[in-house]
Amino acid sequence: MAAIFDDMKDNLLIWIDDLLGFAKSEDDLLHQLTRVLERCRERNVKLNPGKCTLFARELKWCGRIYSRDGVRHDPERIEALTTMSRPRTVKELQQFLWAANWMRTHIPGYPCIIRPLQDIIDRANDELKRIRSATPSSITLDALGWSDQHNKSFTDIRFALIQHVQLAYPKSNYQTCLFTDASETAWAAVITQIPLEDIDLPVCDQRHEPLAFYGKRFAGSELRWSTPEKEAAAIIYATERGDFLLQTSREFLLYTDHRNLTFIFSQDSEMKKHTAQKLERWALHLQGFRYQTKSIAGEDNVWADLLTRWGAGRIALSCRAARIMELDDLRVTPRQHPEFSWPTETEIRDAQRLLSRDEKIDNGVYFDEADRLWKNEDKAVLIPCHLDCKSLRLRILIIGHCASAGHRAYDVTKQMIMERFVWKKISQDIQAMCQQCLHCITTRGGKKVPRPLGEALHGHKPFDVLTMDYVTTEHDESTTRIDRLRSVRAVDVYFVTDYLYVEPVRGTDHQYKYILLLKDDFSGYVRLIPSAEATSRVATEALNQWIADFATPEYLVTDGGSHFTAEIMEELTRLRDVQHHITTAYCPWANGTVERANRTVLNVMRSILNEAQITTHNWPYLCPVVQHVINHTPSRRLNGYAPITVVTGRSPESPLDQIWDPKERQWRRIPPEGFAKYVPT
Repeated sequence: MAAIFDDMKDNLLIWIDDLLGFAKSEDDLLHQLTRVLERCRERNVKLNPGKCTLFARELKWCGRIYSRDGVRHDPERIEALTTMSRPRTVKELQQFLWAANWMRTHIPGYPCIIRPLQDIIDRANDELKRIRSATPSSITLDALGWSDQHNKSFTDIRFALIQHVQLAYPKSNYQTCLFTDASETAWAAVITQIPLEDIDLPVCDQRHEPLAFYGKRFAGSELRWSTPEKEAAAIIYATERGDFLLQTSREFLLYTDHRNLTFIFSQDSEMKKHTAQKLERWALHLQGFRYQTKSIAGEDNVWADLLTRWGAGRIALSCRAARIMELDDLRVTPRQHPEFSWPTETEIRDAQRLLSRDEKIDNGVYFDEADRLWKNEDKAVLIPCHLDCKSLRLRILIIGHCASAGHRAYDVTKQMIMERFVWKKISQDIQAMCQQCLHCITTRGGKKVPRPLGEALHGHKPFDVLTMDYVTTEHDESTTRIDRLRSVRAVDVYFVTDYLYVEPVRGTDHQYKYILLLKDDFSGYVRLIPSAEATSRVATEALNQWIADFATPEYLVTDGGSHFTAEIMEELTRLRDVQHHITTAYCPWANGTVERANRTVLNVMRSILNEAQITTHNWPYLCPVVQHVINHTPSRRLNGYAPITVVTGRSPESPLDQIWDPKERQWRRIPPEGFAKYVPT
């Protein structure tokens, strides 16, 4: 089959007898389809119409889902693996690992996650060599020393499969980058691509789209290599596996410590012969690539360094969330999932029966006769640290951090959870949850907003200074100033200076392309208004509504866009006696108050879209959710108060209020069906 369609490989993927054709436009796709059908007729190849799918924007092929956003794995296969019970024999474990290996390029840190499972497979292989009559199905894992460490690894890999990373397509107009790193026991690499205009930016400011993750444990004599050898080996192994991504018309950027390359190309006369020969082979291998070295310090190599150290024993704190997630009957799922079980008053009261005397003394709790619950002096409910309460603690963490909680930072998540619940080492568990939440890892980021060169205009009371900005732009691939944001599976977002564009899907029931963002400078209270056009009419109507709901601001701060400087806006500000301050052109940081809000809106919306798997065209329906999350988030700038508190005096709300409301000190009862049926898909 590959020989028949050899000249069509630019627009055709071939796997045995399955074909996947693709193009940038419908006309090109029709042209490619015509070529394929003509070639089939010439070579007498028969096609099954019942197995053909034409003109699809997303389809499943060879166990993967292909769409314009990238490649991800089939959720049905993921579900089949994540619902498996713990393997009992070597054969069952081998089958699980073989299936998981198919998805390893989408999972950061895969070798480190499965290391304990691979170790027990190695012991099984030694046993099979020693006992010739033994078979993988006859050797039980318990006999090989299956322990809690292996249970944790099995749970971790299932969770990693659920949160696997969507990979982007290689783009000829993007710059390819390679990050490598090695630890004592493993090496890791990630191949990414960035827009050409990001090349000269610091690594932390570049917008990387992942193309592939690689990694492997060192074995045999490799474990005895010196540190420079292991670091250099990571470069060689990564270029061997990812040569099809690195061999392009443009040289790729190799981010590594320059001493690694110096070690490869500078052979010492005192070096052992076999080491010198190995380095000579490595040097010849690298000569086949066109690359440019970018020196990067070890502390800045966050991409690959994170991969090699996930799951390492010396970072026990970062693994706490994974240990809490170790459940036999309950799969870790978003809290909107129908299988998610919301904690109840009865469940928590039953769990508190497991409290030990020392645990009560350490937390300084008392027994509330009214609620018949143990609480601390802040009236937060105490959750036991008993092994049987892992599921309960995990679900509280999920509700307090994920979904409509907004995937906020550690300080905010900690404050919202600890106002309602407490347990031993809760701070470490919350920190681990925030650091290892893969939705946060893949969606956080964006451009840094530098400080203005002079004094900025700030308010001294609520509604004193109002800032406005249109967060959007028309999508134009010819526009050189478009900066593609970090790739997220469920949303297509572009950024031009201070404009965000969320691309609508054809045939949807709305034509919204813009978000008008209004923010009170003093309190941080925001309002998000979806709009089909960025016009002065929308801006003036929004300003009028703001004045009607709150108060007339003394100052209005915007950029110099025509939608803010039109005659109707000038007339409105004159009649309302509002001083209109226009920031310097091409200096978005001069209006840093609203620019920082733009990034927050992006982070929250991308996290919710990513987690809930909501399609792109539903983004306007999330604006009220994002607005609620931001306005109900405590701020360090406000001394721990939330914008809603500064504006209205009301305490901020949290999804945890659905379980225990610290303001009313009463339990909320959740209907059996939960909230799953109200979540858009």
